[in-house]
Amino acid sequence: MADGRINNGGRRPGAGRKKKQLAAELADLIGKAWPMKARRKAIEHHAQLAGAGNFKSFQLLMAYAYGRPVQAIPPFQIWDDLDLKKLSDEELNALMEYRDKHLS
Repeated sequence: MADGRINNGGRRPGAGRKKKQLAAELADLIGKAWPMKARRKAIEHHAQLAGAGNFKSFQLLMAYAYGRPVQAIPPFQIWDDLDLKKLSDEELNALMEYRDKHLS
């Protein structure tokens, strides 16, 4: 390589995402070790804590019930961080169309 590194990247034993079978085996193992009755009890406990004002329990229940909210980037932060000099005319036109349509 041009920067002098060798043997970096590429396929190696054990690299990459674990197989779906491994994830399924882990879920099965957890399911056997933590029976449904105990899971229900834990959820009910967190529901009681949340009802009593425990914010961490409330957050946990909301995250699992409804998912976590998407983090939005303020529109003007995007424009502040953008170096317009590096964009092509086509990219600039697309940005201006987007701005006029969504930010005006």
